[in-house]
Amino acid sequence: MQIEQRQTNDDIKTFEKVVNGFVAAANKQPEIAGAFTFFSAHTPGYQVDVDRDKCKKLGLNVSDVYSTMQMYMGSTYINQLTIYGRNFYVVAQADSAFRSDIKDIGRYYAKNTAGEMIPLSTVVSYRITESAPLIPHFNIYRSAEVDGNAKQGFSSGQAIEALQRTAQENLPEGYGYEFSGLSLQEIKSGSSAVYIFALSIVFVFLFLAALYESWSVPFSVLLAVPIGALGAITALMLIPRLSNNVYAQIGLITLIGLSIPALLAGNLVAEYTFNYPGLGLLFFDSLGNEDYPVLVAYTLIAAVLTVLGNLLADIALTIADPRIRLS
Repeated sequence: MQIEQRQTNDDIKTFEKVVNGFVAAANKQPEIAGAFTFFSAHTPGYQVDVDRDKCKKLGLNVSDVYSTMQMYMGSTYINQLTIYGRNFYVVAQADSAFRSDIKDIGRYYAKNTAGEMIPLSTVVSYRITESAPLIPHFNIYRSAEVDGNAKQGFSSGQAIEALQRTAQENLPEGYGYEFSGLSLQEIKSGSSAVYIFALSIVFVFLFLAALYESWSVPFSVLLAVPIGALGAITALMLIPRLSNNVYAQIGLITLIGLSIPALLAGNLVAEYTFNYPGLGLLFFDSLGNEDYPVLVAYTLIAAVLTVLGNLLADIALTIADPRIRLS
């Protein structure tokens, strides 16, 4: 989450207080765990001031004063030099022994219009200050990034809603907020999970319709899909440490796919029962009957693949992320 300074002229210290106040208020919300920010305006530094009036009296060009400080205390690119078939950068700067202390400014000289060398300490003063080492911007506004996690038992969507509520209640006038990264993608997706579930059901229906060459038979199979997902949904509602996040939604979609082999197996058994009643044959006895081997073989294959598919999927998803074990 990005806290932005939009329509206010507050200094960096006031901005830091606003950000820290928001973080403290966010940590009081029951949905938020460990909100924090790396933004700080307490990094020590020096503020260097150039007396322009004195420069004018001494005949010093202000740009020469700044370029001299830049060259000696920092560096200035001169050109490139080619020696032995290689290019080398030529950079001018003072030796480390002459730029390790702010007091070394008194050792630097700039030439005035009369050709005299004037020490920079004559026109330059400095003082110790505290400021931010880096002032980030987001969408052209000064900003500070706030990170955190949802508490156990709450989803990421609930945590985002808590942050929005906290921002509306605690940010003063002239400040705003925006989301970035995964939170922004989650907000943009919105209620797309509903459409994803509906689309997965449609694909399963079309697959079964092509399999049975009928538009009515797949409905009987799909009636068992809510029963398959009921256990997972009930667990999400009754167990506080489980949250309805993206991992749980992936698990629910996986359940829809994994339930189809079991439904097919049950449908084959039902078809065997209703089409061949009263034969007096046990299920495994029919393996030797020349009229039913294909039907029984398909039934057993579907049942075995259902068990193996669930086990392999659970192992693979658990290795990928333990939070997907719900599937």
